[in-house]
Amino acid sequence: MAYNALNELFRINKEMLGVDSDGIPELGKHFPKDEEGILESSACEFIRKCEDLNFDLSSEEFEKYREILRQFNEGKEYDINGLTGRSTRVHQIPKNVEKDIERLTFENAILRFCESGSAEDAFDVYFCYLSIFFGDYRNTRDIIEMLCEFENNAGALLMKHRDHYVHSVYVFLLGLTFYENVGIYREKYKRYYEKKFTDENRNNVGQFNEKNARNHFLKFWGLTSLFHDIGYPFELPFEQIKGYFANSVYKRTAKNIKEKFIPTMPYVSYQNMYDFLSNLNINSDSISQEDLNEKIDQWTGNERVCDLSDIFSLHLSKAFTRDYKYYDAKPFVDYCESKGIKLPGNPGEAFKTHYRQIYRRYLQDVLTRKPSHPESFDGYMDHAYFSAILMLHRLNEMKDLKINTDYTDALSAILIHNSIFKRSIVTKGNIKHAFTIDESPLAYLLMLCDELQCWDRASYGLNNRNAIYAMDCRLEYNDRDDSIIVRYIYDSYFLKNKRIDFCEWIKDQARLEGKSIKDFYKRFRNCDEKMYSEKYKDIYEKFKTVVDNPKADLPEKMNDYLSMSTISEQEDSKFFSDIKEIVSVDGESGIHLEIPSVNEEFTESPRKNRKAFLSRSSYMHLYDFAVALNHQYNCRNEKKEFIGASQKEMENSFTELSLEYQISNINQAKAFAQYLDSIGCFFTDRPVEFTPLREFKENELAIIGEKEHSRWWQEKIAMGWTPDEWIETSNDAYGELTRKFDFKNNKWLRECLRIHCDMRLFDKLSEEDINKDTDPMNDMVKLLEEYDGLRIYRK
Repeated sequence: MAYNALNELFRINKEMLGVDSDGIPELGKHFPKDEEGILESSACEFIRKCEDLNFDLSSEEFEKYREILRQFNEGKEYDINGLTGRSTRVHQIPKNVEKDIERLTFENAILRFCESGSAEDAFDVYFCYLSIFFGDYRNTRDIIEMLCEFENNAGALLMKHRDHYVHSVYVFLLGLTFYENVGIYREKYKRYYEKKFTDENRNNVGQFNEKNARNHFLKFWGLTSLFHDIGYPFELPFEQIKGYFANSVYKRTAKNIKEKFIPTMPYVSYQNMYDFLSNLNINSDSISQEDLNEKIDQWTGNERVCDLSDIFSLHLSKAFTRDYKYYDAKPFVDYCESKGIKLPGNPGEAFKTHYRQIYRRYLQDVLTRKPSHPESFDGYMDHAYFSAILMLHRLNEMKDLKINTDYTDALSAILIHNSIFKRSIVTKGNIKHAFTIDESPLAYLLMLCDELQCWDRASYGLNNRNAIYAMDCRLEYNDRDDSIIVRYIYDSYFLKNKRIDFCEWIKDQARLEGKSIKDFYKRFRNCDEKMYSEKYKDIYEKFKTVVDNPKADLPEKMNDYLSMSTISEQEDSKFFSDIKEIVSVDGESGIHLEIPSVNEEFTESPRKNRKAFLSRSSYMHLYDFAVALNHQYNCRNEKKEFIGASQKEMENSFTELSLEYQISNINQAKAFAQYLDSIGCFFTDRPVEFTPLREFKENELAIIGEKEHSRWWQEKIAMGWTPDEWIETSNDAYGELTRKFDFKNNKWLRECLRIHCDMRLFDKLSEEDINKDTDPMNDMVKLLEEYDGLRIYRK
């Protein structure tokens, strides 16, 4: 059924009114079924199967809806206040129908993002997720938008840096496809949380069935994946300073430094963390201390902690000491030796409690040093630490949010996904320490998907902005043996590039000499001058335009491509070998992963449908733009003039809309750059030598209006709406209904039938309806400048 409430609504409409609408589009219409491995196909299939998401299963609103239609048919008075769902406003549709429409909105947001891969469409995915599970985008708005802003503006100052904002959405979707296609993961996820529901005596014990497990995964995997990198603004300044000194000051006095950390160089660290971690109620206006103390108990399962980071050390010490898997890991052993703690050679069950206590103290020490002493972690500032702490603070501030240890699982997965597990839990290179699904399904999937998602990532750093990276990937699943093949695709443009030729020469030479790519390149780089001049002189002459010195470290521009390459089918690439050290993917834990070499994986052109326009502004203007767009539709005087309002008033008006209509306003805001481009205009918040535009010409408004109408119509079709013309020509009952009732102006009935009389060709619209598309545009010229500092110019 997929959308049970929506389908029930359509069924009642046909039964009570004789109106049969088109309903929800088939999923297969959005992408070719014969093209295997497309991310959106599995991700959207997963969303469709999340039936009854956030439903009130005890609701009787469909019976109330039947009664309203019965009274309506009989010409009696009726009261729609029994319908609690929102559409253009509250009390228009049954509540469970609203929840289904939210999920359909989410599905369409995923489809748009997969088509474009843009930050603007990634915004929709974040927005939908937060609205569905946490009620209000504004709860986490600043930390999400600041991540995108920091990367766009500060990333260029780094030697090596790639996008994390769009990347997080890809990681989210990759995880959905794993859940949808890998049976052993679904089984282990359900078993893990089914046991937790029982152990913690939750009210719905015994109700953690397949459907509930899927909905549970969507919520907590979304929290884990979408927010795992929001702490990156803390890592950026550290890397900027490190890169400056390594590549500017120290590079003149030492060889092969690149951006490696040198203990004697200046570096950034974060002090005064004690107050931030111990002051559990930073925003005292949002939640009382009593409520916060209750939340802390919920995070820990009623165990005492001294500060926020101790929540994680308590939780992770339980996870990492269920057995003695990490008992001999070098970081832990070194800590015990430094503290004079003698560990028994053959620990038994009796030592378990003491082991857990020691491990908790060890993790407390690690987390205390993380922000303030990066020199003790090889000069590495871990954004994952700040991501987890920031999200914990935000969730604490949500007064009505009921916390349980599943949230602790999600944030702990964020905490360890980057350097803590690799540098503080395991012995580097020891594949026996590879993380498994059974230890934490969320942490396992995050570490795996975070490593696998390396395609279509914007590069900002000086050394890697023109590097050769994978542009796409194809996923192949075999549910019978839980095997996964990930194929990375490169743009065939690079086949004409000498950098690729140089990489291919390295691979061929390694094959001839019977060495791995890594070993051969090490030998090539370190060969003596005589061998170099005799054997490799022609290579230098051929590729000197690629690298100044082939004997130097492999340039960043080729690192990624070569790390994906192998010289034989029996050999793992460096990329794959690194993954195997982090997570278990050899079949022992249930999942068998294969990553073929990229030897022949090229394609003619990117699948992404990105459109570039001159219009530029701060990313954070998008939400405000949508808020202003919505407000101007509703706030006009008798002369149709726009009546201004405060930002707070406009935001309150915006939040009264359902998610479907909020996203519609956001999509209109995103399309504005395209509309301006079509009439030779652009907007920017930067100073330019053009005369600002104060209002549009009539012909310009007509062009913009027609484009907006076309966008809106396509959006409606994707959301399961039907043009009234299609109904009128095929359904006498609808014609009778429109004659009997002022359907055009009766919004609740329109929203319940999901039939719209404005879904027709632009030249068939009335002047009044055309003005709906054109009237807002001149007002937007003023609103953009007033609220966002943006001005519109003609080219």
